[in-house]
Order: sequence, then C-alpha cells, then structure tokens
Amino acid sequence: MPVPASWDRLDAGDPITMYVVRVPSLAADPAPDPVVFLIGGPGFGASRAWRGALEHPWWLAIRARRDVILVDERGSGRSTPPVCPEEEAALRQLPPAGLDDEARRAAMRRLFTDCAARLQAQGRGFDTYRSRHVGRDLAALRGALGLERWNLFGLSYGARQVLAAMEADPAGTRAVLLGSPAMPNAPTFATAAAFDDSLAYVLRQCASDAACAAESPDLTTRLREGFDALAAAPWIVDGLDPAIYSNGRLVVTRELAAQSIGLMLYDRQLSGAIPLLAGALERRDVHVARSIGGALAGASAANQLIGIGVPCVEARPHIDPAALAADRARPGLVGTGAASQDAEHDVVCAAVPSPPPDPADASVVDHGVPILALVGAFDPITPAARVRAAIAALPSARVVELPGESHRFFLARAEGCARELASAFLDDPAAPTDARCTAAMPPIRFATGLHPTGVPGARVGALAQQPGWLAAAGLVVLLLLSAPVVAAAAAWRQRRATERAIASNGLLATTGIASLVLLAVLAAALMPVLRESPFALGFGVPVQVASWLGLAWPIAACGIAAALAGVLASRRGLHSRASMVYRILVGLSALSLGAFLGTMGLP
Repeated sequence: MPVPASWDRLDAGDPITMYVVRVPSLAADPAPDPVVFLIGGPGFGASRAWRGALEHPWWLAIRARRDVILVDERGSGRSTPPVCPEEEAALRQLPPAGLDDEARRAAMRRLFTDCAARLQAQGRGFDTYRSRHVGRDLAALRGALGLERWNLFGLSYGARQVLAAMEADPAGTRAVLLGSPAMPNAPTFATAAAFDDSLAYVLRQCASDAACAAESPDLTTRLREGFDALAAAPWIVDGLDPAIYSNGRLVVTRELAAQSIGLMLYDRQLSGAIPLLAGALERRDVHVARSIGGALAGASAANQLIGIGVPCVEARPHIDPAALAADRARPGLVGTGAASQDAEHDVVCAAVPSPPPDPADASVVDHGVPILALVGAFDPITPAARVRAAIAALPSARVVELPGESHRFFLARAEGCARELASAFLDDPAAPTDARCTAAMPPIRFATGLHPTGVPGARVGALAQQPGWLAAAGLVVLLLLSAPVVAAAAAWRQRRATERAIASNGLLATTGIASLVLLAVLAAALMPVLRESPFALGFGVPVQVASWLGLAWPIAACGIAAALAGVLASRRGLHSRASMVYRILVGLSALSLGAFLGTMGLP
C-alpha cells in the first residue's frame, strides 16, 4: 500500500510502499474487527512472523475469533524502498560491540552519516520513519481496507507506533494491546539499573531453586569475580574463523561478557542458562566463547539503521542527560555492558541530522480507548516499574505483570496465562481484567544436571539450520530403525541358511534395536531441556544422556560387522547384492551416528 514519504509535506519525496499481510481467522464467521500487529524494533517488520501467525499458540488463540494483519512499517521488512541497503550491509559486517569498540564506533559514525546524506538526496531523513508517520500510515490502511474499527497490538517499540495510530485515528480503534511496551513518555534507552535489577531477579530465583543453588552457589560473587578478572585481563581466543573474527581472534572483555548475559535476560529460557554461562566463563570454555562472539556478531532480522537512527530522532532528545550520565556511572554487573552499548548510540545520534524535539513524541493522550499492557517481571529493557509509571497517564489503561517472564514473553509456548489475558481482553475490552492466572505462572526453570561439553548445542544448532543435513540425519535414523524388521524377515526366510547368514542378520537386528533404545533415551532426556532452555545444550547434555552415549561405539561396531558379514555372505550366494548394499548402508549409518555423538566430547 503506497503512503506519502511525509504526512507533514505530502510532496516530499517518492511515496513509500508499506507491506501488509492479512492472515485469515480460523472461525467460519470471524469478528469484523481484526488485530493489527507491529513487532517493534524499530525496523523488524511483522511479516516475518507469518509462520508464527499460522502455528504459534498465541496466534492460534487470536485467530480463533479474528483475522490478523501483519504490518511491515515504513523502513522495515519488505516495505520499499529499502533504507540505505549498502550501508546496512556494511553495518552488519562490523565487529560486535565489546571487541574493537573504537573502530566499530568510527565505522558506525561514517555509515550513519553516509545514510543520512543518501536519504536527504531522496527527499527523506531518519525523521521520515518516526512513529507518528507510522500512525498515520495505519490510519490510512484501515480506510483502504474498509474496516469500521480494528484492534491494535504493538510489541516493544511497536507500542509507540500503535499508540501513534490510536492518536491519529481514535474513532477507528476498538482496543490497544501492548506487550513489553516502550512507552513514548518513558526513557527509551538501555539503562544499566534496569539490566542489573533484571539480573538480580534471576539470581534470586536461582538461589531459591534447590538444584540451581546446589550447582551454582554464591552466583553473584562468582559473576563479579569473573567480570573483574576479564576487566584486568581480557580472555583471548585464537584460531577462529577470520571471516567472522578479525585476525581469527576473539577478545572476551568484561563488556562483551556483560552484553552476552544482557541478551540472555531478554528471554526466560535463555535466562535459565545464565548460571551455566557463569561456570563456562570460569572454566574459560573455548566453545562457549565462540558461541558468545557468534551470537553478538550474528545478523539481526531488523534494519539496524532504522533501529538506532529513529530513536535518535524521536526518543533520544527527550532523555535527561544528567540522568543518563548517572546511570552509566552506576556500578553494577551486566549494566556495564548496557551502558557501554547505550553510549555507542551517542556516537550515532551525533551523526544523524534531526529536527528540533517534538513534545508530541514524548507524550500520550487518553482517548478513552481500552488499553492492556502486559509486561514481564524482570524485563531489562522495558521494566515493569517504568511501564506502570508511564501508563498512569492513561486512565483507560491497565498493566498486568507476568511473574517469571521477561521482554520476550510473547515467544513462550508453554505459558498460557498471557494468551488467556490477551484473548479475554480482545473479546471484551471494557470488562475488568482477571489476572488470577498470573499467580500460577511458573518461576524460571534453570538448566541443571548437565554434563559439560560446550560442543553439542553448537553442532546441533548448525545442523538444524541446514535442510540437507536434516534430510541426511533422517535417512540415518530410518535405516537404523528399519534394521530389526529387515533382519527378522531375512532370518525367517533363511532359517535353513548357514550360520554366517544368521550371524549377519543377528548383528543387523542388534544394531537397529540398540540404536532405537539409544535414540529413545536421547529423546526422553533432551526434550525437557529443549522445551525449557534450548540454549543450555550449548554447554552440555543431561548427565543421564552422557552415561548412555558410550553405547554409540558398540552400535557403530555392530553395524560395520553386520556390513562385513553381509559382504561375505553375498559372495557365497547367501544374500543378494541389494541386501549387501542395504547392510553396508546400515553399517555406515551406525558409524556416522557414533562419530557424531563422539564429537560431543563424551565417552
């Protein structure tokens, strides 16, 4: 859908095309008021949530009654034109924060300056992508779709955008749902205090969890000592991929470690692995160091130029400089990483031309539209206290705090309370909010009882992103599981054959049955970890798995023996050539299974 580059000057620059996806409701007769979703960032674009809109329990609950409209706001996703694609590509190639900050900041200043000049030549600027323009875009979209009213749903920075849409079109807004909202009238920057408060929440939960407390005693002191050691002497890891790391070297500084834990605090599942990360830093685990650098250097789905440049225009000018300086000077643990990253944005904002501050960018107006804000209890970027203070300016709004949840509570599949609250609100926005389900929300589940390896998660994660590897793994499993059936059938047909043929079939059946048992044990032990804290597999595997993995080598030996016996039997005419080929494939599959498990560094 085309929209003006600027709603203030309709003749300024070429129009912007906003990308919109409408996902149909599952109901035969859906409600006439769909839910419009903006994912925040800014710069993410909600259309990337298309698969989630079809499969995620959250969306299934909403689609049970209503259509869902996913919007890539201007400057994000598949909306066009793209914002400075060359500079964006170069920005993604920079070393992550905490590795070479001086070079990174100089490069960021240059890239943002170049992008600002490119936008200016197109009759635009970073202010073209501010929230109030997005709000006008959404109002125009409702008219274009011929909808009388709709519901607005904004996550994180998307809250600013849907509130701007409500401001531009209050009569067309039935209800506003906010998740982890970055409120316009609240400070929008990564505060050291908020991150340290979030970490303190996680550490208290660990201390009250018997298994976590036993495995990670006195975690606060250990983290502080580990960070102090990194501050005195950064941990240098050599021999890495020079395409990712400058000179093949990763320098783990205090700031880098703090930012890694800060990223984990966004998600309850990742937070459950923080004690494991603390232990890995103490052990100086090389595999975990690679994971840290890789995660921070990994490509983001968001347009990073928009993600940093737009807040420079509409949010940064309204932050009290004295409060910002005091926050950065505050002693703490992970807050030092947040403050370092936030200071980096000062460099960018100095390179981004911006108009005078607009008071409307830092205010909210109550229009009587029902608003429900859901916020995690230990959210490090939009903390509950900050949201409550901001929401107080909206008498028609209410806040529900979700225990044991953080900024990305929306991604949790296991927890249904937030979905129940959202569904009930959308069904009847005027009804009082019944938040009793929050009392039954579980605490953080910590990954405990792991045999440390540091390898499995990285290997499994790499394979999981390669469809070819997944297909090969499926073929291996299929061959191994078919071995008992094929061997039993062959033995029945060859019950009068020589002992060599019977031995070959016996080895084949043993290989398949043992593989089946081992895979069942692996699945039973790994599934709980995958559900609660997938990141934990980057540190190790459950102890019971480690005790069983030694079976991989006898299974591989049986498979190779079965293949050799099949070759000998086929030469004597006791097996067909097709049977020989099958036995060889089973033997190679058993060997590949044993080799893969062996690379985990286990027995």
